[in-house]
Amino acid sequence: METKIKSPKRKNQNAGVSARKSGKRPLVLAILALTIVAAATKVRGTVLREKEIANNIKIEQIKDGIAQEEERKQELEEYEDYITSKEFIIETAREKLGLVFENEILFQPKEE
Repeated sequence: METKIKSPKRKNQNAGVSARKSGKRPLVLAILALTIVAAATKVRGTVLREKEIANNIKIEQIKDGIAQEEERKQELEEYEDYITSKEFIIETAREKLGLVFENEILFQPKEE
């Protein structure tokens, strides 16, 4: 009976290297993916900030427009009060229609 002596198995020297490389590959891909996501977020954030600035400018313009319209509304209300007053009615009747009160004497310039 012969006993065979088994020789110890040698590990492939390249097997260790590929194991290290394959362990790094997912890490590199994860870092690359995170970098891409970070860059996209940065770009999107910049675009959103620009839109926010533009929208804030529009809001200020609209507020200014509202203030101007409120002022115009006040002026129109004052004008409405004036044109419904007795003073305005009398003034308009005299200027446009030539009307006078019953006991009122008109002086007209002499025509030469």
